Amino acid sequence: MKSREDCAPKKTDVVQHFHKLSTAKRELTQLQAYTEYEVCVYAYNDGGENMKCEVFQTLPEEAPGPVEELASSATSTSISLRWRKPCPPMAAIRGYRVKVATVTHYVQASECSDSASHFCHTIKELQPERTYNIEVQSCTADANHACSAAKTTSVTTGPAGNGS
Repeated sequence: MKSREDCAPKKTDVVQHFHKLSTAKRELTQLQAYTEYEVCVYAYNDGGENMKCEVFQTLPEEAPGPVEELASSATSTSISLRWRKPCPPMAAIRGYRVKVATVTHYVQASECSDSASHFCHTIKELQPERTYNIEVQSCTADANHACSAAKTTSVTTGPAGNGS
């Protein structure tokens, strides 16, 4: 099994230079699995210069693994969720589907300010002293594309006046 360190973000700006190539074909090796890459080709000659970039992923659009370490805290009108993305992710994760009652949120940006290794989201405008069943899924593109199995938690909001 892979360690958590294997899932940590790698250095993003690695540049390899190739000079005086006799062929227009180049194979990139030692790429990380489940990772998105941007590859840019810069061409220089006596006539000038040009650049072309393309983004690709090392895996097809398959469902990612489920989120890990789902935790929650509540006030009277909100529930804050915190989780880790799956390790290994099994696919490129673009966001998370968070479902509470009949409402589904699609979240792409984390609200965590204290940890880059966690993802956070707060559900607001809830009723006091009510139990909510919440599902969290990691997704490849948006809430309508391939998503993982749901991690669930049941959370009860506090009494009125507690964090309203």
